[in-house]
Amino acid sequence: MEINNRAIVNHYLIIKLLFLFGLLVVVTDAHSQFYNTGQDRGSIKWKQIDTEKFRLVYPQFAEQKAQNFANKLLWASQNVGKGLDTTTTKVDVIMHMESSTSNAMVIWAPKRMEVHALSPQNTYAEEWFEQLALHEYRHVVQIDKLNEGFTKIISIVFGEMGTSVVLGAYLPLWYLEGDAVAIETSLSNTGRGREANFNMPLRAQITEKGKYSYDKATMGSYHNFVPDHYILGYHLVTLGKINYGKDIWKNTESFIARNPYYIVPFSHSIKKHSSLRKRAFYNASMDTLNNMWQRQTSDFVLDTVLCNHSKLFTSYTHSQYLNDTVMFSHKTGINEIGSFVLISNEDNVQNQKRILLPGYSSFDNITLQDSTLFWTETRYHNRWEHLKYSVLMKYNFRNNKREQLSRNTRLYSPTYNSKSKTVACLQQSVSGDYSLVLLSSESGELIKEISMPSFIKNIYIDDSGENIYYYILRDKGFELIEYNVASEKQNEILPPSLNNRNKILKFDNCIYFTDDINGVSNIYKKSLASNQISRITDVAFGVGNINKWKNKLVFDNYTSSGWQATTINMDNIQLFDNLVFEHKLYESYIIDSNTNIQKNKPADSLFTSNKYSKIGHLFKLHSWGPIAVNIDNTKVNPGLSFISQNLLSTLELNMGYEYKLDELTNKIYANVDYKAWPVVVSLRTSYQGRREYVPLEDQHYYGYESYTWNETSLGIFLYRGFRFNKNAYNYYVQPSIGISYLDQNSNSHTPDIIKDDLNEILSMSYSIYTSAMRRTAIRDLQPRIGQSLKATYAHTPIIGADLGDILAMESTTYLPFITRHSGMKTYIGLQYKNKEQFSYSNIIEMPRGLVGVISNNSESFIIKQTFAIPLLYPDISISSLAYIKRVKTYLFADYLFGDDLYSSIGADIRFDVHFLRTIAPVDIGLRTSFVTDYSNNEQQVVYQFLLSISI
Repeated sequence: MEINNRAIVNHYLIIKLLFLFGLLVVVTDAHSQFYNTGQDRGSIKWKQIDTEKFRLVYPQFAEQKAQNFANKLLWASQNVGKGLDTTTTKVDVIMHMESSTSNAMVIWAPKRMEVHALSPQNTYAEEWFEQLALHEYRHVVQIDKLNEGFTKIISIVFGEMGTSVVLGAYLPLWYLEGDAVAIETSLSNTGRGREANFNMPLRAQITEKGKYSYDKATMGSYHNFVPDHYILGYHLVTLGKINYGKDIWKNTESFIARNPYYIVPFSHSIKKHSSLRKRAFYNASMDTLNNMWQRQTSDFVLDTVLCNHSKLFTSYTHSQYLNDTVMFSHKTGINEIGSFVLISNEDNVQNQKRILLPGYSSFDNITLQDSTLFWTETRYHNRWEHLKYSVLMKYNFRNNKREQLSRNTRLYSPTYNSKSKTVACLQQSVSGDYSLVLLSSESGELIKEISMPSFIKNIYIDDSGENIYYYILRDKGFELIEYNVASEKQNEILPPSLNNRNKILKFDNCIYFTDDINGVSNIYKKSLASNQISRITDVAFGVGNINKWKNKLVFDNYTSSGWQATTINMDNIQLFDNLVFEHKLYESYIIDSNTNIQKNKPADSLFTSNKYSKIGHLFKLHSWGPIAVNIDNTKVNPGLSFISQNLLSTLELNMGYEYKLDELTNKIYANVDYKAWPVVVSLRTSYQGRREYVPLEDQHYYGYESYTWNETSLGIFLYRGFRFNKNAYNYYVQPSIGISYLDQNSNSHTPDIIKDDLNEILSMSYSIYTSAMRRTAIRDLQPRIGQSLKATYAHTPIIGADLGDILAMESTTYLPFITRHSGMKTYIGLQYKNKEQFSYSNIIEMPRGLVGVISNNSESFIIKQTFAIPLLYPDISISSLAYIKRVKTYLFADYLFGDDLYSSIGADIRFDVHFLRTIAPVDIGLRTSFVTDYSNNEQQVVYQFLLSISI
């Protein structure tokens, strides 16, 4: 019998909705913002192309790229939504041209699309902005599809954050990203759905380790490597259409939009189409893939020289020989940050030595010759988040010296030739133009720059130093080119192809490259004498980087435990048939043969462009509703709020009315953050009624009476953050200054007895914060090494009540502990107050478990010692209520010295959990503190519930 969910009050549903609205509050309003990715350089002048379906905003120096992108977006707006049968509303799109990040995203509160200009080196044969138009606009369609039925009412009441709640509650990431990957593939001749290396991680996991549980596959693990939601989602959504009809996802979105009050509308809709619940649907799909991929396994025998001997997923990539007995590799894994290592094999025992920790990088290529190593790293601007560089790095094994050879550059895919002392790189300008540059390997100075008509990748210099090879993007795919440095002539080595071709190597008058024409990325050889092409490997899952050492071909070979280094002898190369295996799952998404952006190209229209006024677009109201959020403690009260964040993310505004339940008083507030200048300006202002409850003085009656007064507050704060990154460390410095005004006034309900206690206060505060933190691995509970320092001073120098002054110094140190991912944290605080009553609140931290105690010490010193220790990685589901990924404990001992003397010793037991299959992880637990008050000779045990949510 089917239960009518509309006719019952379901506690599970109530809990889920309360949790999700609470999640929305916590995640979206730490500082009056919903989702702010940062700011572009403040001096940029912006332009816009305004159409019926989108407004494209871009720097004025990127006019050509913007016109190109606008045509692609127009095509996408007309075609991408056909499968979901919905009409999209207008969306704002912003182009970040000065970033060195390959990324894009669609955000719904506030609603916008953000794209970064850099195309990745492992991209498929399609122009970058064309890829983004298909994939990202599909996200616009997906979210607009939700804005119907009951969800439409929610969006009217709450604005864009209302749609976001339904989106986050019921549409899993695997659906959102998998559906977008299927669209990018089915509406073009390329796309990730056609790439062998795209499905490689899932294929290896299923065929070698078996399928994971649904919760583990969708929410991740600290115990195992889990393929991402793009890969999983693509296979689930395409198999869903193949097995259960072309309308399954369209109807699923409509059902969710119209019935968000169902317990699990996504699962319910899948069952209506497939007779399977969500988990059963997942299991059936994984079984289908296993049967399909088992027929594609290989028994090719390889000489593996460097592999993962641990139980944890660990990869060795870019492996190259330093000499006959020592190999270099880039080592990564879930239990450590990426490092450069040297590996030697002695008596069949593998010895590893870490030589350095590199900085942030995509590591598109690491090149090693003559004991010299080159790669590129990302450098951030100290203020503007969307201003990033990619610099050339060098390491010399002879003297163990690391150097940065370039500053403020955008260089990628370096390749080194020791004979000519030259490094060749791809360079991309801020306007989106590409060039091939030759640099001195000694100084990094520019030798030559060759302008390129389109994107190039996988650059390689041959041993002579006379010829440079690279793939260049043409209309029909990537073409392999040989460029002679002396004559400046180009020669086609391989004609354009839509296959996923990568990597280039020349040896003995042959060109070696990777191709996935047979459904797996393998190595191919082309003889330059005979022009014959042969496949020389038959690996199970895929080949990555390729290099050579003497007569050996060295390459990265993928396994379910990570990438491993493998060699084959070039004198004994085996040839394989060029069989073609392609599982065309994406065909389930094809609507008609004419809807293809590469077969029927977008028009080459010239759009009218105009100046984009920063002042004219300073405000963008995107969300509102009958709730009010306190930005300092994230309390939610009845009221009316209006939230604005502009497209450039330079002005955030949260204003409204709040009825404070704890005091039963009214409050009007406005909070503004302006981030268009190098110095951030933050304004906090409010007018509110205040209420205090005091016991009745009459001893014959028990109860409380309340006193009220009015309070006006205004605060202006200025701060500037300076951030730097180098090697494995991130550095940050932030000075700040603030002025706060508070005026307390009596009203008709204010008794005379407390009127004298009302104050007018003008306070000044100053602080400086510095930190240096090493990057963390996935499993780390805290930085293994790090240090932060903060100094704060506040006083009341001008008018109003005298609070005295306060000076605080704080230090936090992170060090390793016993086990690999545990850590030791030491907090030291020193504070001076020159007034004991009506003084400033404490700045330094108090001992844990000390609840409701305010220390009025004139001098206070506190030391807090914490030991963070991971205990288990269970990956256990409790039905659909919770998925537990990690259990951890924090042991602590705190001591406060001064006129008051306290100690607190105890432990936290905490769990990393996903509740109700929401994507945001929750850190939840219980704290037990044994607190001693030495001044009053009192002891007590305090229990505290702990909860935090991150995203």
